Amino acid sequence: MFSKSPFKLSLIFLCIFLSFFNGARIFYSHSFSKPFISVDHEVLNFLEINTKFSFFMRIIGGYFLGKLADKIGFFKTMKLIGLGFVIASFLLAFFDPLHIFESEILLCLVHGLMTFLRWSCFILPVIYIFQHNQKIKRFSHSAIAWTSVIFAMFFANLCTTIFPNTDQLTWCIIYGLVGLITNAIYSYVEILPRPKLQKTEVDPISKQAFLLAFLLSGLCAVCISYQYSFIEYYLKNVMIINTAGQQLIYSPFWITLALTLIPAANITRKLETTKILQKSLLGILFSVGLFYLIPLFDHTILVIHQIIYAISFGLFLPPALRFIYRLLHGYNFYFPMSFTFSLGFSSFILISNQLAKLNLFPAPLSRCIFNHFINVSLPFDKSHLWLVSEKY
Repeated sequence: MFSKSPFKLSLIFLCIFLSFFNGARIFYSHSFSKPFISVDHEVLNFLEINTKFSFFMRIIGGYFLGKLADKIGFFKTMKLIGLGFVIASFLLAFFDPLHIFESEILLCLVHGLMTFLRWSCFILPVIYIFQHNQKIKRFSHSAIAWTSVIFAMFFANLCTTIFPNTDQLTWCIIYGLVGLITNAIYSYVEILPRPKLQKTEVDPISKQAFLLAFLLSGLCAVCISYQYSFIEYYLKNVMIINTAGQQLIYSPFWITLALTLIPAANITRKLETTKILQKSLLGILFSVGLFYLIPLFDHTILVIHQIIYAISFGLFLPPALRFIYRLLHGYNFYFPMSFTFSLGFSSFILISNQLAKLNLFPAPLSRCIFNHFINVSLPFDKSHLWLVSEKY
């Protein structure tokens, strides 16, 4: 069985980490991250268009790369994705010195290419790992995959902190090398002995199964988007780091989530999936209710909310991904899960971010904190903050 090759498994998880490091690091170090310090409405309008374009590119990527994996195989598809990151780094290195990225269309296209590739670097390897492992191990492997993504974001932020003055060309070379390394890893893993998976005919996916998988994918996105779009405004008062992106990734939520994902999956893997999902969702609702129903003007409730929310979300992520796989017959094909996950994740994060812009659900600390911004800070326009979530 594939599960008896831990080295092969670890290499695939390493590729997930490297691919997400590339995506997050490119976002931080190049042209599309610089305008975030501005509140100029022309810049914000461009970023909003760019973000919506990227959401659609994520869905298109899930569709075509899922189809491609079914047609030419997992390893060839992943090597093409690695080549795509190399091309993106080349375009960034070549165009930046010529100031071609002052053209908004070219900037959208390069950013769109990255979002076209990014989530397929996660979901396609997860499907491959699930295909070649026993059911009981899928909880742990799902948790490790999610943890790889989170630590990639941590590491990208850490590089921003440690090497703030590194020029863009150096980062472009690193991005290209990372793309080549993932290609080399997949080429090596491909030649190792592995069991052949025989595809069999299965019943068509029912509308109910598709809808449930779509909603579960969307809930993953909503829970992440809630952290970015609704809680971000309050973190400055409890975090030492003042840079928005670093502030988010080092929050009590992300630290707790990173530390509890794998232990939670190991503890709950023998429990019934639907019961785990139900209890974790109740925990998420409890933490949100705690934050909204107890309007104390200190930071204790916020920190408690973040920790309970992270633990509950950590219980939700691994079984949700495994349940989506079961619903969509991922054991035979890549496309159904790849497309449905991308469609649900992208659609719900776009909807939740639009709701955040409307400020329909202001949190209890909002008046206190926005008064703080008005009194001691520069003019503050919260309309641009929701765009930070495009790192996902």
